[in-house]
Amino acid sequence: MRKSAVALVLVGVNLLSPLNLSQAATKTITVKAMSLITTLPGEEIVAGVLAKGATVFVFGNVKTPTGTDGFISSIDLTGTTLWSLPLHAGEANVVTSAAIDTAGNVIVFGASSNPDIVLSSPSTIPYQNPDSVTVDAVAPQRNDVTEALIWKVSATGQLISSNAHDLKSPVLVTAGVLTSTGFALVGNISTSTGMAGFFLTMTSAGAYSKPVYIGKVDTELNALVKKSNGFLVVGASSETISSKPPKGKRDGLVISLSVSGKTSAVVRSTNANAMRNWQSATSSNFLGGISRLGNKTEAVVTQFNAALIPTWTTRFLAGGGAFAADISATSRAAFFASTSTITGVTGWKASKGAGLTLIFGANGALAGAYSALMITAPIGLAYSADLGLVAVGSGPKGVSVFHALPR
Repeated sequence: MRKSAVALVLVGVNLLSPLNLSQAATKTITVKAMSLITTLPGEEIVAGVLAKGATVFVFGNVKTPTGTDGFISSIDLTGTTLWSLPLHAGEANVVTSAAIDTAGNVIVFGASSNPDIVLSSPSTIPYQNPDSVTVDAVAPQRNDVTEALIWKVSATGQLISSNAHDLKSPVLVTAGVLTSTGFALVGNISTSTGMAGFFLTMTSAGAYSKPVYIGKVDTELNALVKKSNGFLVVGASSETISSKPPKGKRDGLVISLSVSGKTSAVVRSTNANAMRNWQSATSSNFLGGISRLGNKTEAVVTQFNAALIPTWTTRFLAGGGAFAADISATSRAAFFASTSTITGVTGWKASKGAGLTLIFGANGALAGAYSALMITAPIGLAYSADLGLVAVGSGPKGVSVFHALPR
């Protein structure tokens, strides 16, 4: 999913170590073409994708005279739009994430401006912070996007409810999940000295918690996963977090949070001179992201165990980072813009960058490869049993939606 804030994140072990590499494929994989479902209207700025049954949900934003409005659309396998719902709030809003609840409702996460803002001087935000620092609020200007917002949309495309919480400084919500009591979200907030990450929960009745802030100068949170005893958050930082100082130019972060948002563990990368990024994470602790070192850009995926220790990792020359998805208990998928040939993969050469989805089996062995040549900039990856892999990305002809049933 695209984020307007630059996210350069990865995880807290030296993934350059050859002991972690898993590119020793034992068989040759031939690339198969994914099937095009549809190409979306040019005015839509797509932020991500969900898949449930035989239905694809795309969400994002459209430009307006005052900024952007969110939207979510439901599309079937033939590419027919079943419904499309504008999501209005404040004077401008930005949709960035979504999830589906057990009733089939779509929960959309984003941020909005507060049309009733009164200009004020900077003030201090009270909050929990594992590093015992104080984040000074940036005095908002009228139309600034300062509210975290959650929309609930029915399976037939009807708006059920929307709930906002004003954080008093410009924010970008980056990810949201369902919880047993409601919802949780993460994002990034402007401070008087730079940027911090934040974690926030909301009950089903619409009551928001006090935000938990992580960092103050250069920290961001990009993905969120609900775990049995709390949450897994991934992001990046060039500042000390929970008494752990930076090791590289900008380290990747993996953070375990309790249900209340208290930090219980922080793992950060140790790659000197590297800029690292985790862009996505799954419930199996499979993470996808990016590594930048000099002029070299690589898409990176890593499988972590429950103790946040990597069990395997691999990387590929790419135009950006990797998006991760779970297929089964032992099978994973990664979607990225490949820019080179890949050992063990035949029928593939994309020096200028093209969408490629790789399937990994046990211990990271390559099990499949699927191309989406119309895509040069991946946006999101999803999976359902009926549709298989669903990849969304942009290219010369616009934003396209592809799928493939991995065998």
